[in-house]
Amino acid sequence: MNTRQQLIERLMFCMLHFRKGIVHSHEGKELTLPLAQSEALFVIGHAQSLGIGQLARHLSITPGAATQLVDPLVEMNYVQKLQDTQDRRTTNLELSDEGKTFLDSLRQHKTAKVTKIMQALNNQELQTLTMLLEKITKSLNDNGEGK
Repeated sequence: MNTRQQLIERLMFCMLHFRKGIVHSHEGKELTLPLAQSEALFVIGHAQSLGIGQLARHLSITPGAATQLVDPLVEMNYVQKLQDTQDRRTTNLELSDEGKTFLDSLRQHKTAKVTKIMQALNNQELQTLTMLLEKITKSLNDNGEGK
C-alpha cells in the first residue's frame, strides 16, 4: 500500500514528465522559445498590459530577471515596452501584433499537443482530472502560491 508521501512523489514524477511532454515537442520547431519566455508571453497576453514587477511576481522571479527575460522578446518584436501615460516612471509590457499572432500559434500548438496526450484518458477520466487540477489550482490561489 502506498503512503501519502509515496503518492506525492509519484505525482511529482508524473508532473515532470507531463510538462516535458508538452514543452519538448518535435513538431512546430518554428514555435520554439525557451520555456520561461513562453510563460512570460502567456502572462503578458493574459493580462494584456502589466509592469515588469507584476510579471516578475506572476513568474516568481526578481524584476531584474524578468527584464532579462523580456528583452529578447522585445528584440523579436513579440513584446512592446510602453511608457505609462499617467506615470512616466512606469513601463508597461504589451504584446505586439506579431506577438499576439505568435502566441495564438503557440496556444494552438500546445492545445493540439495536450489533446494528443489526453487521448490516453476517456471523457470521464479527463473530467475527473480537470476537476482535481482545478481544486488544486484554487487551493494554490487561496494560499497566495499560484499567483
